[in-house]
Amino acid sequence: MNISNYYTEYLEFMDDKVRDQFQTEPESKNREYSFSKEFLSAKQGKIHTPIYEQLKAELLGAGPIESLLGDMAITEIIINAHDEIYYEKRGQLHKFERGYSCQASYHNTIERICHEAGVELNSTRPHCDGLWRGFRLHMLGMPLAKGNTKITLRRNSQNNWSLEKLVAANWCTVQESEWLKKLITDRSNVLVIGPTNTGKTTCINACLQTIDDNERVLFIEDTDELALPNKASVKLLTRQVTDSQAKAYTQQDLLHQCLRMRPDRIVVGEVRGPEAKDYLMSLATGHGGSWCSLHAQCPRQALSRLELLIQMAEPQWKSQSVRQLISLGIDAIVTLENQNGKRKLKNIHLMASLEETGFCLEEMGLEY
Repeated sequence: MNISNYYTEYLEFMDDKVRDQFQTEPESKNREYSFSKEFLSAKQGKIHTPIYEQLKAELLGAGPIESLLGDMAITEIIINAHDEIYYEKRGQLHKFERGYSCQASYHNTIERICHEAGVELNSTRPHCDGLWRGFRLHMLGMPLAKGNTKITLRRNSQNNWSLEKLVAANWCTVQESEWLKKLITDRSNVLVIGPTNTGKTTCINACLQTIDDNERVLFIEDTDELALPNKASVKLLTRQVTDSQAKAYTQQDLLHQCLRMRPDRIVVGEVRGPEAKDYLMSLATGHGGSWCSLHAQCPRQALSRLELLIQMAEPQWKSQSVRQLISLGIDAIVTLENQNGKRKLKNIHLMASLEETGFCLEEMGLEY
């Protein structure tokens, strides 16, 4: 017998023993766990060890991805279907040779993950984000996703990166690390840009570790990824609507709260919506030394995208007014890249001036 047969036998065991209890007992999840252990105990010693361990992972854990979760070199796990799993290792995407034994096993694993992460996925809310076992979790279910629920897990960095460690890893040169330190000490407002998986969070974490202990940094994020540099700093996290009684809190809402909490610096994990206008307004009125990230390939693209985000929030504003706000708020742009799985600092640009034709940028050079 293969694992699929044993899982089918498990489902029959559960149907016979606990179906009625699941409908009446409030602690059905705990009972399900108890009966799963009972089924495994009955099978122990009667099944070949490798298959038994696979079955145990599917009944009590995360299934075949358990081995991937423990490999620290794996940075991302993607599940498109119960038999279609991919993982990213050292910047390269690979197809995993194993899958879940059946669709029912995959569905049960999704329920366990949601329970552990404290998120909800159903027909009225077919997507969710959260943290699970050190990974940033994203799920997209039907009807938004065709066929199966799609899961994306991105590992939060466990390495407490510093600029010195980044220099040692050839992420940047010693001189470039000094330029980054200068941006911190000069209280420049910095926009960190790059495509997906270029290390924007790592860069911000490393740079902010150099600030003084008596500086209060307010962090605003969708998911908890950035590290607090000292005990005076705090983090604000958005909240999505989980039921009709709860109010959603966006990054824009948290920015309004943040301004009343005496921030020395304001850090936004990623600017991607109408909060761009409020954030730039905050930077332009005295909150120096703030950092944020934005998905873009180059500084010109980043500034154009930032302009579009602000105009989405305030469509009546003229382009010149929006650009004036950006030039007042942003002092420098740090561009990152990923070359064949190797993350690197590409360049650093200073905002030199705003002309009628657009922004003038100056690349940091030896004179700095």
